[in-house]
Parts: sequence; structure tokens; C-alpha cells
Amino acid sequence: MPDGTVPQAVITVEASNQYLRTFVIAIELANMEQAGCHIEMRKLHGCLETVVPLLLLQLVNGCGGSSSMPAPSPAPAQVIATVGVGVDPVSVAVNSATNRIYVANRGDGITPGSVMVIDGTTNSVDATVPVGLGPCGIAANSLTNKIYVTNSYEDSLTVIDRATNQTQLIFFDTGSFPCELAVNTATNKIYVVNGGRNVVAVVDGASNSATRIPVAKLPEHIAINPVTNKIYVGNSISASRGSGANLTVIDGATNQTSVVALDSAAYPTLDVAVNPLTDKVYVGGGGIVTIFDGTTLASSTITAGDGLALLALNASTNKIYVVNNSTDSLTIIDGATLNALTVPTGQYPAFITVDEAKNQIYVVNRDSATVTVIDGASNATGTLPVDVSPIREALNPTTHRVYVVNACGKNPKCGDNGTLTVIDGPH
Repeated sequence: MPDGTVPQAVITVEASNQYLRTFVIAIELANMEQAGCHIEMRKLHGCLETVVPLLLLQLVNGCGGSSSMPAPSPAPAQVIATVGVGVDPVSVAVNSATNRIYVANRGDGITPGSVMVIDGTTNSVDATVPVGLGPCGIAANSLTNKIYVTNSYEDSLTVIDRATNQTQLIFFDTGSFPCELAVNTATNKIYVVNGGRNVVAVVDGASNSATRIPVAKLPEHIAINPVTNKIYVGNSISASRGSGANLTVIDGATNQTSVVALDSAAYPTLDVAVNPLTDKVYVGGGGIVTIFDGTTLASSTITAGDGLALLALNASTNKIYVVNNSTDSLTIIDGATLNALTVPTGQYPAFITVDEAKNQIYVVNRDSATVTVIDGASNATGTLPVDVSPIREALNPTTHRVYVVNACGKNPKCGDNGTLTVIDGPH
């Protein structure tokens, strides 16, 4: 063979998926000789195992083309830790900027509850901060490093300054029963639903002063569009109080409200979600989801299953996910076409979280002590075991870890403290 030339052979290899791939195998003469192989092409096949470390495999892309081997599949979601928390944990929030997780523990309901602060790197408890009576909801503002906890038994909001762990109580009307809340980080406003008084309290995150906004009867769930600064409150139906299900819209700039009636089949209104990219609002109730245009408030409906509980969405893929706890399933709605399909979950799905960046959906199944993990691209499902009575979860979008609150911990009789399951998402 002339000096300076490199012998080549084109070999066809049948892959495991039954289609043919063609590779060009370039073999340097000196390396073949060091491996003790003859240069005769008819003996090339027998030398491959010996010289594999010295071969350059290149997928043929045409003359002079270049290619790369397929990237490995990401590791699937898995449970990596279980952290002990307090008595009767009810909710969880994450500050992605500090990688801290906050678990609200209701306790015995007679003495003040607490919030446990967990380090997301070590999965250890950093601190325990006392709050008010009967903690219910919790939220974090990652820009100000403030944590907000609603205390439903004493009608108050605890504000925790995580720089100092100092707390401040903001009291509402007696009998207001605050629970659900949401934070608009763009305006540093906190919106607290007071279901017992048909009021949403707007708390200024800088001064901690509160303004009360009357809304329609039986406000329950809340969602914010930070782009338009509109707040949407789902109001449940109540025959005894003469109310029909509807949606209250709050203008975040003026605090002015408007009310839009829902279809009579929306019984009751259970949850609200907003896609800030499309300015569409989704309200789940009964067996339907009502879809509102955020600008005109024009609406349409779609049948979405039975026993609708909570909603979540992936704004970037424009998919809406609806939990059906009567049928142990999840309805997936395409926001562009409104086509829907259903996938199975575990027993009594009770909460849902979406990791938009990884396009993964996590459904907490209360009665089967599992989390159903759904791939948003293929809709394939997997199941992860957690502890007894999982009820809430929160995502750290930076680390792609999901934190699941298990109300009863490891005791089916719920006699012990609760736990927090840490799930490491695909990476």
C-alpha cells in the first residue's frame, strides 16, 4: 500500500432496532501492526475486537460529511432521599435561588404550627420556625427571600424573613379562613384567599400592609398572570348560599374586579391555571374545563374527565394537565387544538406539578402512596413509591428535584411525624 495512505473498509452493521447503519472504519496502519494484525482486508473482520480502542467510527453522511454518535438517554426520575418533618405536614414550597425547601406542619392544631427549612443540597433540616395556628398554604418569593404561610385557625398570615428567620403576623377578619395563596414576584404582591369572608387580601411584600378586595362567594383557588398583572380566583358553587360557580378577575394595578359566570356544569370550581404565553385561563370544575381568553374573557368548554381536582400546565408546550381523582387518571389537553387524551395514574391523584424545562409531569397519588411520572413528549408513564398519604409537592426548577409531602410518614395509622420524599428528575 503506498506510503501515507490509510486503508478503509465500509462495514454494514445491523443495529438492535433492526435497521441498517453504515460506518466508515478508518484504521491506521501502524496501529494495526502494533495490534498484531495483518493488513489484508479479508482478515479485517477478525482483527476488529483487538483494535476497537484504536478505531474511529464515523457515521457516513456523504463524501466529506461529519457525524456524531447518538446522545445517551437521560437517567429516569428516582427517589433519592426521605426527610423527616413535623406532625401533620400540609404544604411545601421551594426557593430555587437559595435551594431551600419549606414544609408547613400543622401540628396538633392547639399549639402553633411550624415551618421546617431543608437544605436542598444535603437534604438536612436547617431550621424550624414557629408560625400561627393551623398552617394551611405556603409560598416563597425567591427574589426577596420571604416565605408566606397562611394560618387558617387564627385567620392570619405569617411572613418569614429568611435572612434573619424573624416573623411577622398579619391578621385578617375573624372567620376568614385563609388557605390558598399566590405570589406575584414581578410586583412583590401576595394574594391570600379568605374563603370564609369572600375576600382576597393583597399584601404588599415591602411594607407587609394588607388590602382586602371583595370577590364572589366561596373563593377557593387562585392563579396569576405576571405578564398582564391579572389575578384569577375560582369561586365554588353553593346552593345553600345562593351562589353559582364563577371566575373573579382582579386587575393587579387597580384592584378592580369583574366576575364571569361559569357553565352550570362546572360543579364545583376546583382549580385555576394561566398560560402567560397565550394569555389563556383554564378553570376546572365538574367534568369540564372552561377556557377563557385573558383579554376578552370570551370562553369555551371542553369535557375533561370525571372528578376533576387540580390543574397544571406547561406553557412552552401549551399542554394542560387535569387530575381526575374519581377515575384515577390524568387528562392531557392540547392547548392549540383542544384535543384531549387520558392516561392512568395511581389511586386518588391529589396533586400535580410540571417541570417545564424537562417536560416531565408528576402526579401525587394519595391512596396508593405513589407518584406517577409522565413524559410530556411521549405520554409514557412510570411509578415511584413514596410514603403514606402524599398530599402536596413542589418543584425546584433549577435542580429539577420534586419534593413530596407525606402527611402520615411511614405509619399507615398516621400516628407519627410526616416525611418529605425527594425525587431527582431526569438529567
